[in-house]
Amino acid sequence: MKILITGATGFIGQNLVMALAKKSKHNISVLVRKTGAFPDNVQVILGNLVDSESLMKATKNIDVIVHLAAYVNIKNRRHSEQTNIIGLENMLKAAKQNKVRHFIFFSTAVITSEIPGVYTQHKKIGEDLVRRNSLPYTIIRPSLVYGQYDNKNFGRMIALIKRHPIVPIVGSGKAKTQPVLVDDLVDVTIKAIEKKPQNKVYFIAGPESITVNEMIKLVANQLGVTRHIIHIPIPIALGGLKFYLFFSRYPKIIKEQIVRMNEDKVYDITAAQNDFGFKPKNFASGIRFLKRS
Repeated sequence: MKILITGATGFIGQNLVMALAKKSKHNISVLVRKTGAFPDNVQVILGNLVDSESLMKATKNIDVIVHLAAYVNIKNRRHSEQTNIIGLENMLKAAKQNKVRHFIFFSTAVITSEIPGVYTQHKKIGEDLVRRNSLPYTIIRPSLVYGQYDNKNFGRMIALIKRHPIVPIVGSGKAKTQPVLVDDLVDVTIKAIEKKPQNKVYFIAGPESITVNEMIKLVANQLGVTRHIIHIPIPIALGGLKFYLFFSRYPKIIKEQIVRMNEDKVYDITAAQNDFGFKPKNFASGIRFLKRS
């Protein structure tokens, strides 16, 4: 099977490429802006989502596309539109012309949030584009993804817990979330690649919902450290965010993420369990890769 992966330099993409590269029965290609460190049996194609010529080259003779490429932490709406909407349209057009048999689109579980945001709005548009296209598809909506080699998102929280005795958290910390180990996400993605597309949407999350406070305590226990949590009211955090966004060209956090800190993020993973035999690890087991200080 010939597989093309976009967003291959990201946290999820890197893990997926490494796992697929170990399966000699697959031919793996990645579409990237510049060369990087990939396994020797991975074909690197230079290009981007606004370069139609490179997309036609990348999708030629491809069976399955895993579209992970996304622009997340936005300060300018135009950048998000260019990647998450226009770039996706370009990729779908090239895939259709080259008769790709299966298009796997990575969306986000927070697309169901009642709190609007540019990124989630553009992901909704992206899902609609995929559904309306004639290509057979699978839409994956991962929750908070954590795991080894993550230097963003949850990785930043782990780094904070490692280094500081006091851990600041926006909101009450009582909101529930359903984190999923990247290894489990990769495993279910490979099963989706190897299975005939069902034109369905799948939430991919952990087997349990836990609070942010509980997550921090579990990480601290795994690291063998004692940490104290302080809670920052959301209005105060939003006030500080204004200054941060003003001076930061590439912000690591955006307004909608702050506002959602008190919102429960709980998802139904039944479809993935039924169709792929999805058996994710609980958080306490998943973080065992962390080493004690």
